Amino acid sequence: MQTPRRPCLALTLAAFLLTSPCFGKAVVSGRVVDREGNPIVKSKVVIGPFEAGLRNYPVNTNKKGEFFASVLNGAYSVKIESGDWVLDTASVVIQSRRNGVPGVPDAGGRLRTIHEWSGRFLPGEAPPRISVGSEDRATVDLVVVDQETLRKEQIDTLLSNTARALKSGDRAGALGAVEDLLETSPDDVLGLTLRAYIHLEDGELEQAEADLLRALQGDPAMYDARYQLALVFQRTGRTDEALEAYRRAATDGDTGDKKAKAFISIGELERDTGETARAIEAFEQAVAADPELESALAPELANLYTLSGDTERAKHWLRGTEEQGHADPALEYNLCVAHFNSREWEPAVECFRELLSRQPDNAEAHKNVAMALLNLGQQAECVDHLRKYLELSPDAEDAEQIRAIADSLSS
Repeated sequence: MQTPRRPCLALTLAAFLLTSPCFGKAVVSGRVVDREGNPIVKSKVVIGPFEAGLRNYPVNTNKKGEFFASVLNGAYSVKIESGDWVLDTASVVIQSRRNGVPGVPDAGGRLRTIHEWSGRFLPGEAPPRISVGSEDRATVDLVVVDQETLRKEQIDTLLSNTARALKSGDRAGALGAVEDLLETSPDDVLGLTLRAYIHLEDGELEQAEADLLRALQGDPAMYDARYQLALVFQRTGRTDEALEAYRRAATDGDTGDKKAKAFISIGELERDTGETARAIEAFEQAVAADPELESALAPELANLYTLSGDTERAKHWLRGTEEQGHADPALEYNLCVAHFNSREWEPAVECFRELLSRQPDNAEAHKNVAMALLNLGQQAECVDHLRKYLELSPDAEDAEQIRAIADSLSS
């Protein structure tokens, strides 16, 4: 009877011999995971030679993200070549039974660590290098990150560097950081907008406009780019284009303060070009977008309503300045004059009286209230204010004329 052959044992032995670290070989193994520790499955890991005469050892990770290879003695790099993954950090531990390793005591055949390293990799930096001898065991664990995440992190870092440089007044450093960003990502909207800001601050309006137009091609709703483009238009005398860009920025603004900023710029531009009604509308839209601006914009609106002749609305905003403790005597005086010019004698008298209760030495207010009182037929009080005006301004150009009026009313 023949003894049955045992092919399974022979195959198993052959597999062991091929993967065993014996026969002048070393073992390189490890694990590939993402930053959260999730295994990267079925990804290609290449153990590549740093020396002539050695070959590549491409292997795939298993369902646990592990890889394993038996390699000839020598120096290798370990890198991942699958999908969009990029090496982020790595750790290397090499263990050996060999004697005569420089800087490591002989271990009498015992396995001990002869090399350890871990660290982070910059984009484009070479993967970790490992040198292994006969029967060494190298454990190389890789942490990877997808390219898009890494790109965003790079951009965030460069943007932070730019902002820091701008804050410290280092415009050259800021421009250098932005140029690094745009070299990495030439069409990055934030990078183009930041570079435009630097050009704008340096008075390089043509370069700023070119960058802003490119940024808006990438993101037409980019508030900062649109607002800066409006500034470029305004500084180059293109008022209509500036107003349109500010209005678009107000629409694109995703927060109340951003919308308000754009509306304030519209209001200032309309005010400076004599469009009082439009300026009022813009400033009130700013307050609606950000109510905290009410006290700051109240003087502006009080003055504009006074100029427009709407004394009731002017009073409303003037009261707002008083309630906030920001009353401007000049604004109150202008409102009183507006009543006077509109021949609103009683409101004018009331307004001037309130003003004089706080500013009893305002000579012009005494003269004006006197004239309003004269139109109301209140001669006695009119004379009192005329005499007070002469007392406060004895050398006024109209002093003789006012004295004559006062004397005539007193006789």
